[in-house]
Formats: sequence, C-alpha cells, structure tokens
Amino acid sequence: MLAVLARQVLARVLIAIPMIFALSIVVFVVLRMLPADPLAMMLPPTATPAEVAALRSALGLDRSLPVQYGIWLVHAVHGDLGRSITSGETVTHLIATNLPATIELSVVALAF
Repeated sequence: MLAVLARQVLARVLIAIPMIFALSIVVFVVLRMLPADPLAMMLPPTATPAEVAALRSALGLDRSLPVQYGIWLVHAVHGDLGRSITSGETVTHLIATNLPATIELSVVALAF
C-alpha cells in the first residue's frame, strides 16, 4: 500500500517538473512582451542615458532573451527571485513576510 502511494507521488512530481518549467517559460516571455519598461520604473525621470545603459547592463537586460531566461532560471533555482521594483526588497523576503497572513486567510476561507 505504501509503495503504491510512493509511486503515485513520484509520478506526480515527475509530471510537475516539466509543467513548472513550461509555465516559467510562458510567464517569462509574457512579462517581456509587456509594454512597460522596468528601467523606467526603477530610475527617476531625470536619469541620463548612461545611467539607463548601466542599469540595463547590470540587470542583464542587454542580453538575448534565452540568455536572460537562463540567468533567471539559475537564480530562481537557488532561491534568488530578484528584487521588487517598487520597494527594492528581495522578493524572497516579501514572500516570507506575507506568507503567514496568506496561509491564515486561506485556512479561514477553507473553514468558512
């Protein structure tokens, strides 16, 4: 009985891995297709072209999309989800800070 359950869990995990990979590609491409420029949100309107170019290079936005995705994927696998554009905090810290309230709301909603 336990072996059957372990086999089913393993099968689900093996199916989930390519699905998560495909979903990450779709999300990455869709985010790159948005008309908003993340640099315009991060820099003040008075930024010089040299400052824009320096930030673009520092963030790796001057590289090709496959290279950008590869860099993002390696960082994401290591737990580095980047920094928030609006607050500058790490995304991992924001998730850890807000996760308890999210879980609490989910449990209350489920119980209700």
